[in-house]
Amino acid sequence: MRMPGARRILTFLAIAVPSLAALRAVSSAPLRLPLEVEKLTAPEGTALPSYDTIELALVGGSRYDVKLSPGDGAPRLSGVDLGLLMPRVPRLAQGNEALTRLALIQREFNRNEIHNPLPDGTDLSIANNCLERGLWEVKLAKPDAGKTVTLFHAWFTFPREEYAVLFQKVNGGLDEQGFDGLFAKYPGVGGFSLPLGIGTPIIHAKAEERAAEVAEDRPRYLMILDAKGYHVDTHLTGVDGLYAWREAGSPGKLHVWLVSYERIALIAHFSALWPAAS
Repeated sequence: MRMPGARRILTFLAIAVPSLAALRAVSSAPLRLPLEVEKLTAPEGTALPSYDTIELALVGGSRYDVKLSPGDGAPRLSGVDLGLLMPRVPRLAQGNEALTRLALIQREFNRNEIHNPLPDGTDLSIANNCLERGLWEVKLAKPDAGKTVTLFHAWFTFPREEYAVLFQKVNGGLDEQGFDGLFAKYPGVGGFSLPLGIGTPIIHAKAEERAAEVAEDRPRYLMILDAKGYHVDTHLTGVDGLYAWREAGSPGKLHVWLVSYERIALIAHFSALWPAAS
């Protein structure tokens, strides 16, 4: 016996709506992740804060409310775009398997840190660090007499399933599983015939600065090649940054600094004459 259309619809809603509500309740439950806290020495006369958990509550897209706990007055942030910390494929590398692989490795294993100023003048930063996949950091710091004093620093593991979902969101539906082997452990990036990074983001930025950087079409790239023209694994050489500027004069000079990426240590300084324009 056929069920009338209206009854079929009501029956479907009676079954589906509670299921959808349950699914929504599960997906909106905040992630409560344990923190591995670094032991710090408190400046004289200062009591350092203590937290053992970070809570991440998805509010939509790739944005989360972030809170340290315990404590009613613990630092918190609203609507933080954690997608800005995820490795993403730049436009210049899209469609090319080797460049996509290289770009994703560079982004996952180069530090990406976003700073968030709090009302009390302290800074709460979140970082996808240069170590293994999903090992992130959270840090509280404040300026003091021209220096930055770290008040709290800890590591936490970003859940693999949530990582895969975020990766897909920021990469236009690209399946993270296809690149899982790259992120599980640093695979090495020597031997490629292309770059140091393709629009690789700077290490430290405020959220609005990182968002503007991600939105920009950045066709810039830099490469260090060996004598055969193959890409040099910069994580092994420790040289993966370059600054160049032209010194005024007639003739002027072109100056090049090679630096290490994270520590910003000067490795070498080269210069050459820059002929005046005729």
